[in-house]
Order: sequence, then structure tokens, then C-alpha cells
Amino acid sequence: MTDRQITMLHALGAFYLRIGDADRALAVTAAAFEAAPRRPGLAATLIRCYVVAGEGGGALALLDRMDFADADDGERRALALLRSQSLWLAGRKAEARLLRASLLPAAPDRVDGAVR
Repeated sequence: MTDRQITMLHALGAFYLRIGDADRALAVTAAAFEAAPRRPGLAATLIRCYVVAGEGGGALALLDRMDFADADDGERRALALLRSQSLWLAGRKAEARLLRASLLPAAPDRVDGAVR
């Protein structure tokens, strides 16, 4: 498969995801990923496809397999949110809650009802 074909399948998968057709999104994105498994952006789209399709196990397997070392802070937070959603879908709700809680900003300190 050519680079252009992979890019087109990735774009088509993202389009299907946006219009709510998770099954088609998963199918075409998985085909693109099979041809180019080292593309982090493609992997992130495939993980989102798994989550939207309700397949937490597939998303977790891919999250565990991929190397997102070059991801910036925003991308890491997005991936952590996807992991939390994947854990929830896979029935690992306590782990999902803990991870989700770690992503929330800390509550401000309060003294006598006033915020410090």
C-alpha cells in the first residue's frame, strides 16, 4: 500500500468516526494501521475507533503496544483519557476512575469558605 493510500484510509476512518459509523471507521483505520503500524497519529485514531465501537480490550492492547514517547503533554493527557475510557469499557472500572481522577485539576485550597 502506498503512503498516499494509507493517508486516504486514515482520513476516511477519521471521517467515519466523525459521522458516527464506528464499525466502518474501525475497519478502514485498522487496514491503514496494518500497512503502517509505526504512525502514532494513525494509532491514536485507531484507539479512538476501538473506544467508540465499545471495544475497550482492543484499545488497551494497542495502547500497551505503542510507543508514544514523542507525545507532548496534551497528547499524553488525551491518550490517558483514552486509556481511562478503554479501562471502563473493558470492565476495569476502579482503574478507570483512578486514572480519570488523576487527570482532573486539583481543587483549590479553601479556608473559611474562601479560596486561597
